[in-house]
Amino acid sequence: MASCFRGHKGDPDVERCRKREIPIVVIGTAGSGKSTVIKQFEKKFRSDAFQTHMSGQQLRDDIRAFTRVAMVRACRRSGPDNLDEKQQRLRQKLCDDDNAVRFFDNLDMINTMKLIELWAAIKKNPAVFYSTDPETHFLEKMKDTLAADYKPTEADYLKCRQQTTEEYERLFGGIKLEKAMCPFAKTKYHSLRITDVRGDINQRGNWLRPNARIYMYVASLADYDLLMAENDATNRLDDSIREFHAHAPQILAEGSTRILILLFNKKDLFLEKIAREGLENHFEDYEGAQGDPSQNAKDAEKFIKGKFENNEVVQRWKQIRYFSFTTSAIDQQFRERIIQQLLNIFIVDQLS
Repeated sequence: MASCFRGHKGDPDVERCRKREIPIVVIGTAGSGKSTVIKQFEKKFRSDAFQTHMSGQQLRDDIRAFTRVAMVRACRRSGPDNLDEKQQRLRQKLCDDDNAVRFFDNLDMINTMKLIELWAAIKKNPAVFYSTDPETHFLEKMKDTLAADYKPTEADYLKCRQQTTEEYERLFGGIKLEKAMCPFAKTKYHSLRITDVRGDINQRGNWLRPNARIYMYVASLADYDLLMAENDATNRLDDSIREFHAHAPQILAEGSTRILILLFNKKDLFLEKIAREGLENHFEDYEGAQGDPSQNAKDAEKFIKGKFENNEVVQRWKQIRYFSFTTSAIDQQFRERIIQQLLNIFIVDQLS
């Protein structure tokens, strides 16, 4: 298993590690969970940085802002049902972004309780609030997250999803390889340089890099019933499929040595959602086992994966230069199992 290694400048293993730096570009449409994937790499290989981010004031501010946005979205989707007169007035106030910012900036115990009571009334209508996580995660624990002495948990840090506003890199240096994992490696230490690229429409022309060997495309299984923020008309899963088909042939082009890894993310949310919101309501060509919830979830997942992988270039390079994994990036399983499998691919490619 890999672990974090720290050495001194001039140490032969550290110098070899620098020569074994593996550049990885993480791409995918907005909201797919790219930043959460990188947080899990940070937790595994830079636990000190992970703990620093968790204990910092910035994370508490981010969670407070995320909770505000989630509450605004809930208010906009709800109606007057189940609300008393005071709750209706507060709901109308929070539907306005500026008013919501002012309200959250001046929270006291009384107003926090008003928010908690409003949320309790709104969520009684299951048709109104369909995003179960991470928005519900923070709305359900507002009593804690909005308190002055609040300390975020690991789950809070992973679930506080924010749009990537600028490209950024993370370097995970000195990853130690056990001999059993990669017995033919000439050096025990490698480094990962992971670049998170923005997923909004006007940045997708910058996804491909001349010196990148490994691309991770992150796609959300749970986006099948959501619309793009940019135009409020295009299905987000359709958009992700279209971008994958546009970029996969370029990454896997004949004569190239690049590797493409597709992460089917947010399976936990997908399983929650598919039980109450059928895929057939959003994809007319889906004909799954609609009467059997368990079988329907399997068929729906298979259908979505088929949409992505229905590509001649992808099929040609499957398990050679193209690999896919299904996961939820917020789960410990991702950190312990999926990252290890990804690391095997990274290192074998580097040594080939």
